[in-house]
Amino acid sequence: MRFPAGRLLRHTRFPNRPEQTMRRALALILLLLPLVAAAQSSVWQVETPRGALYLAGSIHVLRQSDYPLPPEFEAAWRGSEVLVLEMDLATATDAAAQQMLLSRGLYGGKETIREHLSPEVYARLADYCRKRQVPLATLERFRPWMLVMTLTMAEMQAEGFEPDAGVDAHFYARARQEGRAVHGLETLADQVEALAGFDQQGDPLVANFLEESAALPELMADMVGAWRTGDSEQLAELVARDMREGYPSLYDALLVKRNRRWLPVLDEWARSGKRVMVVVGSAHLVGEEGLVAMLRQRGYRVVPLALGAP
Repeated sequence: MRFPAGRLLRHTRFPNRPEQTMRRALALILLLLPLVAAAQSSVWQVETPRGALYLAGSIHVLRQSDYPLPPEFEAAWRGSEVLVLEMDLATATDAAAQQMLLSRGLYGGKETIREHLSPEVYARLADYCRKRQVPLATLERFRPWMLVMTLTMAEMQAEGFEPDAGVDAHFYARARQEGRAVHGLETLADQVEALAGFDQQGDPLVANFLEESAALPELMADMVGAWRTGDSEQLAELVARDMREGYPSLYDALLVKRNRRWLPVLDEWARSGKRVMVVVGSAHLVGEEGLVAMLRQRGYRVVPLALGAP
C-alpha cells in the first residue's frame, strides 16, 4: 500500500499544523505482510494470449543509494507501454482527496488520541515524543493508524529513505516524462478505508510501533537487501510472522481482501492485448494468497522474469 505524498514528503518535519504533518506521512506502509515463496526475482512475467503483463514488487520508500534498480525492473519497463499502480498518484493529491484524508485521519471536535489509548501506552508515546523532540500536541488529533504512519515515516526519513525514491514513485515519474498511460487498481478512498477500520485497535498498534521503532532502520535495510535479490523467504522471516499471527484481521484487510479485489482487474489487463507493467507492494505478489498464486489458479503461467529479458 502506498499513500500519495509526492513532493510533500521530500522533507518531513513535525510542523505546528497536524494536517500538514499528516499529509507528509501518507506514503508508507512497510512490508508488513506475508511472503513465503522464494522467487529470486522481485519481478514476475505473466504469459498472456496477446501483449504482456509484468508484476513488479515495490518497496515504497528507498534511498538514492539503492539505485539503480535490479535489471529486471528496467527490462519490464522496456517491455511495457502501460503503467498500473496500486492507485493513480495523479488523482490522490487534489483538493477532494486531501479533504477526505483529513476527515478520515483526524479526530473531530475536541476528541484526541489520548481518549483512545490506555494511560500506559499514552505515557510511552509522550516519552517517545519527548526524546525525539516531537511536539505531542501536534499529534493529539491523529487517529492511531495515521499516528503510526506519521512516526514511521519520520523514522525512515531520518535514515535517508524517501517516498519520492520508492519504486512506484520512480516509475510514475518516468511515465509522466514519457507520456505513458497510468492507471490504478484502486482509489485513495479504498486505501484509507482499509486502515481506518482499525481505529478500535489503536492501543496495540501504537504500542507495537513504540516497541519496534528503534529497530526500524535495520529492518528496512534488511528488507531492501532481500527485495533486491528476490529473497521472499527472508522477507517473510523479517516482517510476516508477527503480522499474520498477531494481527490476522489487519493482514486480511491489507493484503488478502485487496488482492481479491485486484484480481479481476489484472485479469482484464492480461486479456487486453496491451503490454502492461504493474507495480504493487512486494507483499501482494507471493504467498498462498498472493497475486502470483491467484493468477496461477486462474490458469495463467507466472514465472520470475529472467535477467536480460525481454
